[in-house]
Amino acid sequence: MRSIETAVAQISQWMRKHGAEAIVSNLASGAAEEDLEQAEARLGFRLPAGLRELWSLHDGQDAEQDGFYEMYDLLSSAQADNESFTEFVLYSSNSPRALAESGLSAAEVGSRAWLRICARDSDGVAVNAESGRVFRIAHDDSPCLHLLASSVEAWLDAYAEAVCNDDYRVEEGFGEAYLARRDRAREARDEAALRAQQAEEARRAGSSSLALMEEAVRAKSEAKAQDALKRGGAAAREQLLAALFRGEPAFIASVLRSDLRALTLSREQWQLIASGGEALGNRAIAAYALKMAGAGG
Repeated sequence: MRSIETAVAQISQWMRKHGAEAIVSNLASGAAEEDLEQAEARLGFRLPAGLRELWSLHDGQDAEQDGFYEMYDLLSSAQADNESFTEFVLYSSNSPRALAESGLSAAEVGSRAWLRICARDSDGVAVNAESGRVFRIAHDDSPCLHLLASSVEAWLDAYAEAVCNDDYRVEEGFGEAYLARRDRAREARDEAALRAQQAEEARRAGSSSLALMEEAVRAKSEAKAQDALKRGGAAAREQLLAALFRGEPAFIASVLRSDLRALTLSREQWQLIASGGEALGNRAIAAYALKMAGAGG
């Protein structure tokens, strides 16, 4: 396991490399031993060794925002509090299911030696000073506490591991920047979808407009049929319309509805469009097509 100093150094190095210098420069200088003793006196319990080491290295941040852990600000020894933990623990242990999902032990449920070490509004990260275990606070979740790590050292080691593995990305917000966890499964799906789209575009680019129209009619794809007409242009219009008119009347009427006044069609084709307009419930299409059919196209 990395030491806290090494973990923080590796995270900071990655942040600098990826454009999040503002986060690193916002880290405060270390706390004096006297500061840590005052925090213990105020809180009424001894600080976990890992937290003492972290605060000795960086006692929180110089300013709010640009938080060191994900979107959360790193609290200082003077800011850390345990006033709200009765509610968090209560809601995280009010049923066997909630207790199991939270990861809380019976000793931690009965403990008052809690303090937040990272925060953004009511959410953040907390440690139980007696067990040394670290929990995520998600105020709107049920349960609102979720076990993160067995110690402050393990928590920072896991964070450094994930950061150095590029499991995070730098995003704008919460100050100049923050680290957002990447959803690699979603990224893989998005990449696969993009490759499929590119392959489809390449296939269509290599296909004739007639082949695309025939495909559109089979698939009953209005968008693809209109694209085939556009790609074929005036030179292929008659051939493309012949292929289109092998489709169902409602489909034909829907594809051509925006171009009706520019078309020259036979009486039979206008009658098909009129039938399609009726099927669509579009009286304007039906009436215009019947008018053109009566006029002989």
